[in-house]
Amino acid sequence: MKKKYVDKSYIYERDGKKCVFCGKSLKFKQMSIDHYFPKSRGGTNDIFNLVLSCKRCNTLKSSRVPNGYKKKLTKLFLRAVADDKVSASVSRMPKKSVMSVALDMQKIEHMGDYYAFQNDCYRIYVKDDQIYKIIQLNSNEKDKYREGFKMRKSFGKKTISYPAPVYIVCSYDENGKANAMNAAWGGLCSSNPASICVSIRKERKTYENIIKNNAFTINIPSSGNAQSADYFGMVSGKDEDKFEMSGLTPVKSDTVNAPYIDEFPVAIECSLLKTVEIGSHVQFIGEIQDVKISMDCLDENGDVDIRKVDPILFVPEIRKYYCVGDEVGRAFSIGRAIKDK
Repeated sequence: MKKKYVDKSYIYERDGKKCVFCGKSLKFKQMSIDHYFPKSRGGTNDIFNLVLSCKRCNTLKSSRVPNGYKKKLTKLFLRAVADDKVSASVSRMPKKSVMSVALDMQKIEHMGDYYAFQNDCYRIYVKDDQIYKIIQLNSNEKDKYREGFKMRKSFGKKTISYPAPVYIVCSYDENGKANAMNAAWGGLCSSNPASICVSIRKERKTYENIIKNNAFTINIPSSGNAQSADYFGMVSGKDEDKFEMSGLTPVKSDTVNAPYIDEFPVAIECSLLKTVEIGSHVQFIGEIQDVKISMDCLDENGDVDIRKVDPILFVPEIRKYYCVGDEVGRAFSIGRAIKDK
């Protein structure tokens, strides 16, 4: 049965508001939805085969098959799984386990009225955006463990690291309006000069702002700010005034041309030191000019108490936030028991 509904808004955002064929930026009303693998050649209406196209490319493409289409479709399928756009109905296997396997697919094994994706361990079958069958391949091929060692599950080439921070990156646009975005790919990267990095996609408004102003701030929210922090990662500053919508207060930094968030406990003010082209993201390395921390987060000695900062942590693969836990021990001290053996 043909699907009647197409989530155009999702495709528009997923493809960065640009035609996937020529790269032209498109307004929503200018967009056209095209089958990446042509419908005339058997292309389906699965969400991972539908892409954003300008009307010109939609017409010119006709029945031509793009180069590297299998690799592109596999990438779009993995994105659809991660974005909960693919469902699962496999008997005797929990949905969470099916999705975990699906996120590790490496290639397309079959295309037709259904898709078969495969890695070294499993093959899954997909039709109408639903995983309906999964097969475990030869056990000799899938056994990646050695006897005598702890069993581990291979997650493949995934952006998994613990903990992932919740950084709210603030900047000014060309009109001096404050903007904020949620970014998790970042961390301290140098002691001298004191520096911190954060990675951002080129299509983000924040990317434009940082390039223009050579400055940004990284704000660390507490658990009480989780709702606002999450909102900053859900919409684009090109479409909404995030500070007006969230009700939070931008404060102009006195060291760099960027705002920080008054309600968040930690603000790290940075001047742009270097940019590094990586792939899907561009890494911004900022030289830290000042760190401003709320007085409410200090202990009786004037030092920062992480329990009072109460930063939230992000777990990318399950899309959940957590708080920090208990103290484990004193750094450069508890290891002496091993060192002094």
